[in-house]
Parts: sequence; structure tokens; C-alpha cells
Amino acid sequence: MIESSKPKPTAVISAPDPFLERYARVFGRRQSVLLRVAGLDAPEVAAEDGYVHDACGRRWLDFGSFGLHLLGHRSPEICKVAIEELGRMGLSSKILANRNSLVCAERIAALTLGFERPLKSVFFANSGAEANECAIRLASYATGRRSFVALHGAYHGKTLGCAALTDSAHRACVAETAMDVCRIARDDIDGAERALANGDVAAVFIELLQGEGGIRPLRPSFVAALKSLCQRYGTMLVVDEVQTGLGRTGPPLMCQTYNVSPDIITLGKILGGGLLPISATVFDTDVVGSAAADPVVHSSSFAGGGLACAVAARVVEIVVTEEFQGRIAYLSYLTMQRLSAMKKHCASIVDVRGSGLMIGVEFASPELCGEAMLEAAKLRLLVTFCLNQPTVMRIYPPATLSEGVLEDGLHALEKAIMAAEISCAEPS
Repeated sequence: MIESSKPKPTAVISAPDPFLERYARVFGRRQSVLLRVAGLDAPEVAAEDGYVHDACGRRWLDFGSFGLHLLGHRSPEICKVAIEELGRMGLSSKILANRNSLVCAERIAALTLGFERPLKSVFFANSGAEANECAIRLASYATGRRSFVALHGAYHGKTLGCAALTDSAHRACVAETAMDVCRIARDDIDGAERALANGDVAAVFIELLQGEGGIRPLRPSFVAALKSLCQRYGTMLVVDEVQTGLGRTGPPLMCQTYNVSPDIITLGKILGGGLLPISATVFDTDVVGSAAADPVVHSSSFAGGGLACAVAARVVEIVVTEEFQGRIAYLSYLTMQRLSAMKKHCASIVDVRGSGLMIGVEFASPELCGEAMLEAAKLRLLVTFCLNQPTVMRIYPPATLSEGVLEDGLHALEKAIMAAEISCAEPS
């Protein structure tokens, strides 16, 4: 079990015995069985920094959380901003203008000032999928086209349009007819040119580092060539930075690492500071046109409210600092060194790759990856696999962890992997 000097909550709530049975009735038996098998049989009741506490008084170190908690759980800085704003307002009237949304949008747009053509316009949404749906509408309205290109291994969300772009066994069948999508292989520039040559593609959607696709980076040469093709054929390049952006891979935008200037960028996850759902679509009205950027077309009852934007504005303010980016680089170095050492003596590990604190450990089989996750849970370490690539475990630690706590988690992971190798080697 992972230990730390951090104090445990004083109040311990006993888990209700029928919790998983009640859970199964509402959310489905399959989900309930997964929780029971993994030993996650009590609900979470509290969290701080890198830890989550359950109703049985157990404390879990969180290396997962779908990439939301780069600033840790309940960051004091972020909570302070939220509490102060909640003392003034809740959701926006959506009729009067809101100062927090303006400040937040200005800070997000400023992230692109180094681009060949800075993006100065922002629409807010509530999730990464909604931000990508907004990008779909913007590109379609702007170009008058209805076809799109996405990559094998892509993940852009589960709403209807995003599911059509997503390359996943979990994609709803109805999504196949939602849009005309041509799917090409990662780094296949010839395939990209064939797809764009007809001149009917509104946008190409890419993740510079595919998250659910197995933490797989695109080649910089491919991205540069793809940008040139998009310019040649009047197609928009959309970079989905919902997972990679705002410090998760190091810089505020991974586009900066690739030196590419997209037409549209989408952001999410970390933007909410681990506290509130908020996402953003960043573009240039001069490029997409005023009709495409009509706010009525992209309006939302909840998006861009003062509370969420106050939090998001502070998040952006934090992630652009040299201190924060230096912290990401240092913890990434420690993590990659440790995982690379594990790979040398753990036969089950095929590869270790990633950027910043968005790291993937690829196993020889889905069974080994799954067993390692179960063994990690026994040691109170929370990790997840990639939805489109179940052989790859995601390692997404918060940037707020001390070196000691990070090492505790990595040591637990090593023990879990070794136990998984023994378990999978035993005859069934």
C-alpha cells in the first residue's frame, strides 16, 4: 500500500453494504462487476492533491482520472478562485456580457500569439466533444463542404459527429452515417493527399499525440506536410488538444512543440482545473467567416459562465509560467527514467513513450495490461488503459506531486507489473 506523510481525513464514512447492488441497478451490472473485480467497491468521498479517499477510509494515489487533474485534486489556488466567484454569481444570465469569460478567452487566444496566424476568437463549451463538434460546424460552414478526414487510432469524443471521427470499437453504429469521414493511417502523407485532392474536405482532425489511440505521437514531418496540403486544397486543419494541451505534454500547447499553426484548436480537460467542466474552441473569425462564427449557431445554456471561466482563466495563468513548465519537464524526466528502467527487466513491457506527463506503457497483450491495472489497484494506485488500444496503460500523474510521492506510485506500479507477469504466466 502506498504511504505518504499527508494526513488522512479525520472523518471516515462506512461504505453502505448495498452500494454496488444499487450501482448495478442504475448504471448496469457490467460496470458494477468491473468495480468489484478491481477492488473498487466503495465510493469516493474526498480528494486532495494526488489522492482520492473512499468511504472505507482507503486512500488511492491517482495516476489516471482521464487526464483531468494535472493541477491535482482540489488545488487550493483553483478552489479559492471558485469560492470567491461563487460568492458573487453562479451560472451566467447568458444575456449580459461576462467579464470572466472575456478574460479567460483573451488568455486562451494569447496562447497562439506565436503562430504564423494567431487565433483570436474563442467559443466555450462544456466538454472536449462539444468543443470538437463546434470545430466541425465551423469548418463545414466556412468551407461549404461536408467531408472530413481523421486518422486511424483517433479519439475526438462520443457525440454523434465526434464519434464519426473517432476510430473506436465503441463507436455507435449510427455515427457511421453522421458525416462522410475518410480515415487515413498515421503519418501517411500520400493517403492524406489522395483524400484531399478532390477538394471536398472541410477539415482534417488530428491529435499530435494520440491519447486513447495508445499515446502515439505523429511525426513532425507528417504534420508539416499535412498543413501544406490543407493550405493547397482549401481544407482546414483542426488540432484536438483536449488531452495534450495546457501543460499535460509540457508547453501550454503541443502545437508549439511541432511548430504548426492550425486553423482551429480545441481545448478541455485541464482547462477546468480538476473542478468544473469547461472546454474551448479557438479559431480566427477572419478565416472562418462571420456566418460560420455566428454565436447563435454555437450557443449553450451552460458554457462560458462566470464561475467556470474564472477557474479556467486561473488555470491558463498557471500553465504558462516557466515554473510550472519546468516542473512538468522535471517530473516527466523522472517518470520516463523510472519506466525505461522497468522496461529493461519487465518482459511484459513492449514500449514506453509519451511527452510531459502524458505517458503510455505498452504491454505484450491486453491481458497483461489489465492484470497490471488490477494489481495496481491492490496497492491503492489508480491507472487506466487507452480506450482504442487496451494494450497500453496511461500514466498521467499530477504535476503537484512531490518526488517522494511520485516514486511511491512508480514503485507500486513496478510491483504490480511484476505480479501481473507471474499471474499471467501461471496455467489457468
